[in-house]
Amino acid sequence: MREGRDRSKTLVVLTVVLLGGPCGAAASPAGAGDAPAWGALAQAAGDATDAAAITQTASDLRASFAGAASADDLENAAAVYGALVARAQALDLPAAVFEVLAGLAEPLDLRVATRRGDLEEAAGEDEARLESLYRSDRWQKLGASRVEISYWRGWAQLARVQRGLAGEERAAVLADAERAFGRAARALAFPDRALRGLLGLGIARRERGDFEGARQNFERLQEQRAILSDPDLAAVVRYELALTAIDAGDMAHGQDLARALEREGTLTPDQWRALEARRIRAWLTAARRNGGSQRAADSVASAAARLRALLSQGGADAELAGRLIAQFPGELVGADLGPVGALLEADRAFGEEDCERALELYAVALQDDLPRDVDLGQARLRVAYCKVRAGRDDEALTDLDALIEEELSPALRADAARLLQSVAESRLAASADAGSARDLARANRAARVLLEVAPDAAGADVARIRRARELARSGRTDAALDELAAIPSESDAYVAASVERVRLRADRLDRLQRQGGSEKAMRETARSLSRDLDELSARGGKSALPPAPAQEARLAVLRARASLLQRDTPERVDAWIDAARTHPGLDEVGRLALLRVELAVLVDAGRFDAVATLLSARDESLLRAERGVWEEALADLEDVPATASLRVDGYARLERVAPEAARGGLALRRIAALREAGRSTEAVALARTQTEVDPESGDAWLEFARSLDAAGDATASPAAWRRVGGGALPGSESWWEAHLALHDAARARGEPDKACGWLEATRGTPELPAFVERLARARSACP
Repeated sequence: MREGRDRSKTLVVLTVVLLGGPCGAAASPAGAGDAPAWGALAQAAGDATDAAAITQTASDLRASFAGAASADDLENAAAVYGALVARAQALDLPAAVFEVLAGLAEPLDLRVATRRGDLEEAAGEDEARLESLYRSDRWQKLGASRVEISYWRGWAQLARVQRGLAGEERAAVLADAERAFGRAARALAFPDRALRGLLGLGIARRERGDFEGARQNFERLQEQRAILSDPDLAAVVRYELALTAIDAGDMAHGQDLARALEREGTLTPDQWRALEARRIRAWLTAARRNGGSQRAADSVASAAARLRALLSQGGADAELAGRLIAQFPGELVGADLGPVGALLEADRAFGEEDCERALELYAVALQDDLPRDVDLGQARLRVAYCKVRAGRDDEALTDLDALIEEELSPALRADAARLLQSVAESRLAASADAGSARDLARANRAARVLLEVAPDAAGADVARIRRARELARSGRTDAALDELAAIPSESDAYVAASVERVRLRADRLDRLQRQGGSEKAMRETARSLSRDLDELSARGGKSALPPAPAQEARLAVLRARASLLQRDTPERVDAWIDAARTHPGLDEVGRLALLRVELAVLVDAGRFDAVATLLSARDESLLRAERGVWEEALADLEDVPATASLRVDGYARLERVAPEAARGGLALRRIAALREAGRSTEAVALARTQTEVDPESGDAWLEFARSLDAAGDATASPAAWRRVGGGALPGSESWWEAHLALHDAARARGEPDKACGWLEATRGTPELPAFVERLARARSACP
């Protein structure tokens, strides 16, 4: 709470006092049941608990007095107005509420003045009638109402000032408050309001810096006999005199007055804190003014002693001390503030970017017995930052993990999340294997926290990219794209977000191809990918974060691939391939991706001779680097009979450059291609070799048995199939294939009983869909 709020507590203390007197009671209107219902409005004012209730009642009041004509009605309206201002003071509401209340005074006063004018006009020039009017009860009530309105307008305007108005607006509002209080102070016919109007006038003058005028006001009040019978008001006046003396620089007199009030026990806690704040601020202001003199040192020592006392008491006292320390950091450096002093020194070192010293000081400060109410969140965040600067990332990350989970202010929690994400992202980028799972989890959690507490803060767009990656990893690609769409085009992270969007669409395209997605889905995704790539290309030179050359080259390859999959014309696809092939940033990753696109173009066009030429043009070193791409391409061609010879040659070439562990699988593929090409004898020879190289390989025996059947070797085939069936898992595809092959071989030899025996051995085993029809035909010939 600002010290201005502490000062405004004077008004709260005065609430009971100021509502007293003949003008202060919000009485119900004469004639119960008459409209407007002043009693209900007065009750609403007294029961209000927040700003909304006060402003609503103020609105109801405005509507009620707009049509009020009787003196009783207007007297009650003025009383409700006073009750509203007093209640707003007691609730310590913000300046905006008092601005509403101050604005209500003028139309209400105008309504009262208009009613008085109407009454005078009705009396005309008749002296007797005018004399009777001026002596009437209703005239007195209307006069009292104007005083009441002016008086409470002064307090509403003063409350606005004490809640932080500055500059010309402050001066104008203070001038209005002085005029309002001045009118009340001159209303000697209403002595209660005159006394309290003089009090408000003194406070307003002090706020304006007229300390002598304020002092004279308060001393005049002390001379009034009426004040002697009102000890509460007398104590308030002495309190205001003490504040005025301290503000005027008369510390000795102000201290004497303050001590006298403390001895009397008439100070409220808020008043006591306001005095403390005035005294400490005066000492530190004097120290600032007097530089490095002994007088300045004495002032700092006095202030430090009082600050230590406040800090040790905790609660609102420690909160006040913290605000004062923050206002005078330079003057308090080196002062004995107890544990908080070490914290202050550490903050200063941090501000000077001396992280090494700051870490030493924070270590001392955070070990001390600091007051319970001192918020250490900022200090702990600075410690984490300095640890990062010192290369102590693991310690910093542990600290930040804890910070973002705590009940901190949104701003501080956002700062902690931003730092955590930055460090985790740096570690992920520096790691050869895409970073540890723990760093990834930290980056994801930090992004979620930052977007939760400060979605518009600096760094939030980077967090959105991280969040999009997390969503994509969980399979929520559409949600990830929506997250990226929230990043505005003017953001520094926009190009990085565009690259991420391209990556997500490319991944989706990969999945569609692998999983046999519909032609329509692939074409639409490719079209979206093309639009993203075109936009990225258009923005490349304008962005603060352009892609690296290798990344640009890979994006060019993606553009060629997207063009192919959305079925552009061959000429456009070839143009994109040429652009990607000649890009200076094309690295190995991009080159392999481009080879996949080129192969897809050739296969899509049925140009298998060109695929063979492209393969034969590869020397051994290039083919070794591209082996995975060619394996995929040849495997994709296994459903195309016209490519059998190409696949035989291709798999043979890949076997020569593949590591030992991969050669067996390539040989098995070559055996199948040889059979498809009608070269069964070669297939049998290669398959027999594979069974000799790896006699435990069920796949090798399966290819051997199939090749023997294709070559028509009915003598050797059954033995091979028995080896397959004996080694296969019952119910598996190779197990069923072996049993049916053995059935067919026995029936071909004219041995129907043996053939049916092989079928009988399959009873009770779940049938595979691929063999249902063949099995049914075979069983139909058995009893």
